[in-house]
Amino acid sequence: QDLKTGYLVGATPRNQQIVEIIGAVVAAFVMSPVLMLLHKAYVIGSEKMLAPQATLFAKLAQALMGQGELPWGLIGAGAAMGVAIVVADAVLEKRQSRFRLHLMPIAVGIYLPFMMAVPILLGGLIQWLVLNRVTASRNETAARHAVHRGVLVSSGLIAGEAIAGILLAGVIVAGVSLPVHVLSEEGLTMDITSLVMLAGLLWAMYRLSSSAADEGGQGVLFLCVANSARSQMAEGLARSVLGEGCRVYSAGSQPTQVRPEARQVMTEIGIDLADQRSKGVEEISASDVDVVVTLCAEEVCPTGFDKARKLNWAMEDPAGGEAESEEERLARFRKTRDELKERLGRLAEELKNG
Repeated sequence: QDLKTGYLVGATPRNQQIVEIIGAVVAAFVMSPVLMLLHKAYVIGSEKMLAPQATLFAKLAQALMGQGELPWGLIGAGAAMGVAIVVADAVLEKRQSRFRLHLMPIAVGIYLPFMMAVPILLGGLIQWLVLNRVTASRNETAARHAVHRGVLVSSGLIAGEAIAGILLAGVIVAGVSLPVHVLSEEGLTMDITSLVMLAGLLWAMYRLSSSAADEGGQGVLFLCVANSARSQMAEGLARSVLGEGCRVYSAGSQPTQVRPEARQVMTEIGIDLADQRSKGVEEISASDVDVVVTLCAEEVCPTGFDKARKLNWAMEDPAGGEAESEEERLARFRKTRDELKERLGRLAEELKNG
C-alpha cells in the first residue's frame, strides 16, 4: 500500500525505499507506546476496537504454541471454497465474462467484520460509477487519473481516522471529560445524522474522483537524449501554454542534469524550473502518454510509446557546439526557448480542437 501510494504521487523507487527504511526505524520506537495506549483505552480485539487480522494471527500462533486447537474443519472448508472460486473464475475469464470472482476480495469480505466490509463495498461502487461515467466519454488515461484521485483521498481518510483514534485514546486514558455533548451515543437522531454524514462523504468522494477525470486531459511527453535543455524548457513552457488540462512530462535516454542556462532563460520569462529534474524514459509510464514530441536533431531520440501520437520537432541542442562566450550560449538557449514557445502555441490549438 505504501509503495502504491508513492507511485501515485510520483515518488521514485529510490526515494520510496529511503522512506520505507525511515518508517521502519520510526515505527520501532512509536508502535509500542501507541498500541499500549489504544489497548488501555479500547482493549484491542474487543467490540470497541475490532482487530480481525490481529485476532486471526493470534489464534494461529496460540494453536501452534500448544495453547489452543486449530479449527481444521473451517480451514478445510475455506480451502475447498477457495479452490472452487478459483476454478469458477477461470471459467468466467475463458468466457470473457464481465463478471468475475476474484479470490482476494471474496476472502477479505468473509473475514472482515460487517462494519469494515461495508465501506469497502461502497468504495467499490463509487469507483464503478466514476469509471462508467468517465469511460463513456474519455480515454483510459482519464479513467486511471480518476481512480488515482479516489485512492489518494481514501488513503488520507484512513490515515486521518487512525490519527483521530489515537488522539481520542489519549483523551480517554487521561480521563478528560469533553465539555460539549452534541448528540447521544445511541438513538434515532444519531443514526440519521450518521447516515447523512456518510452520504455526504460518499458524494464528495464521487465528485472529487470525477473532477480528477476532467482535469486529466492528454499526457504530452517531450523526449531528447540528456533531458537537460530542450525537453526541460519544453516541459516548463508546456505547463504554462497547455494549461492544467494537460499532463506534461519530459525524459531522456541518457539523463544528466538540468542545464543552468535553461533555468536562467526560462526565469527571464517568469517560468521556474527549480522543481524539474532530468529523468530517464523508464520512469514514464507509457499508459500516461498520449502525445510524444521528439526534439532530437543530430542525435537519435529514445523510441517506444507505440500507442501515442508522434511529433518530431527536430532542434539543435543549444548546449552543444564549440566553446563560446556565456552571452552567445545564452542567446542559443533563448532562440530554442522562443521556438518551443511558438510550436507549443500551435500544439495547444490542435489539442483544443481535437
